[in-house]
Amino acid sequence: MIMDIEHLRTDANGILVYRRKFPRALVPHIPSRSPTGRGRVELKVSLRAKSLSTPGATERLRAAQAEFDAIVEVAQRRANHSYDVLTDALVDFLAQTYKHDLLDGDDAIRWGRRPAPATYASRGAPEEVYDDCREMLEDYDASGLVAYWRDWACDFALAEGYVIDPHGLRLPDLCRALAQAACETWLSIDRRVDGKTADTPQKPTSPDKPDTTRIMSAADQITLSAIAEELMTSKVSPLGQSTIQSWSTALRFFSEVHGNPPVNSIDRRMVSEWLELLAQRPAAVPKAGRNLTLAELAARHEGDEEITRVSRKTLRGHLASLATIWNKAVDRGIIVEDRANPFKARKELAGGDIDQGPEFTMSELKALFDLPVFATGDRPTRGRGDACYWMPLLLLWTGIRPEEAAQLMVTDFEQDDDTGTWLLTITDEGMHPVKGARNLKTDRHGTSGRRTFAVPQELKRLGLIDYVTHLRAEGELALFPLLTVKNKRGHLYSSVSEWWGQYIREQGVVLEGHGR
Repeated sequence: MIMDIEHLRTDANGILVYRRKFPRALVPHIPSRSPTGRGRVELKVSLRAKSLSTPGATERLRAAQAEFDAIVEVAQRRANHSYDVLTDALVDFLAQTYKHDLLDGDDAIRWGRRPAPATYASRGAPEEVYDDCREMLEDYDASGLVAYWRDWACDFALAEGYVIDPHGLRLPDLCRALAQAACETWLSIDRRVDGKTADTPQKPTSPDKPDTTRIMSAADQITLSAIAEELMTSKVSPLGQSTIQSWSTALRFFSEVHGNPPVNSIDRRMVSEWLELLAQRPAAVPKAGRNLTLAELAARHEGDEEITRVSRKTLRGHLASLATIWNKAVDRGIIVEDRANPFKARKELAGGDIDQGPEFTMSELKALFDLPVFATGDRPTRGRGDACYWMPLLLLWTGIRPEEAAQLMVTDFEQDDDTGTWLLTITDEGMHPVKGARNLKTDRHGTSGRRTFAVPQELKRLGLIDYVTHLRAEGELALFPLLTVKNKRGHLYSSVSEWWGQYIREQGVVLEGHGR
């Protein structure tokens, strides 16, 4: 190695210091040791000598050069989404390294020694991390653990020389292992506080790194989740929170079946296998099954005819999310244009037991939800109060039929006693105060439309449950009290649907290909 003297400087005491700035484009991919984590801009290493002729000075210079090159190599891999395979051995190594570092630092402080310099920012006070993680581990809260550890775990792994996919299939395993290590660490520290012995484990040895896991070509190995992350963080074409949530959910379900394969390996067969398992998922997953994968849920509920499965609308929604990610990647040149989109709409999902209205593009949906009814709280008289706001949202997020939404009653919303999950039941039971007897369609197989599913998170965020609670307090029975029967078939929906068409035209919204 040729010695790099170009980046040598002297400090105020005349000591040689190796100072070299990182390439600006890589700075965001080099974690800082500070709590802000904004990225390191340079490497600064003291040679502890005033001249290179001092014994050990040249060795320290070469070590600093090697450290700089290693940091840049890892940052380039991180920028190109070239990830290490998160094997069982690597998960265990990172968790045990975290435990060792904390206990070794605690041990050093107790004996009056200077702790080893940290190469990563602290996750937090050990006792606070213990309290947080113990609760999530006891509740089998996998999603909570991932949200808690994801960013820090990736930076911690990077400090150890590994680039971890933040959306990889095995990331929950790493987060869980870190949480368990954090709990074990605090219990050991607590023993020391009580004057009992708690040894510091030996620092683990880094597992072998097979060549097949190192420095992958970004063009050949980029994954769908990496593409989605780039699109979701774009400042040029920012995405709405609902789109980001829909994409993230679809990607999570796909990764449960196939992991995080490069896009060049995804084909129609893989998509079909994914859809087959997704179609077997319960519409409302019991608490005990929330940490199970699609395959595990399918096996658990195989042959269970009492379980309501996800609707075709839901399947189409997840498929459309991944198809959109693929199409946007083609538009940006990330995926070659002649690659067929394996997520293109499937014929078997074109029909179904649930009648569907027209499909809208994202730009059309944005135009609709920018209308004053949604944007400023406008409630025109013919919009029938809050019906003009909540009915379109219910149709969008649940896929129920318009008349099913119109005849909903507040008693159709109930909170599960065990899980606390808010559930919506589509049923023809009970008498509507305006319509009287409610009705549901029977599909071509003779199956009733009765079904129960969890209220979508986005509807809860927008305040649907608060709206239902308010109606109950006011003694209302119908979800939309101002709807009236206006046609011979006794439908409630027509009392607002005709107004909607006129309202859209008056507001200058153009919906291509929908007859408006």
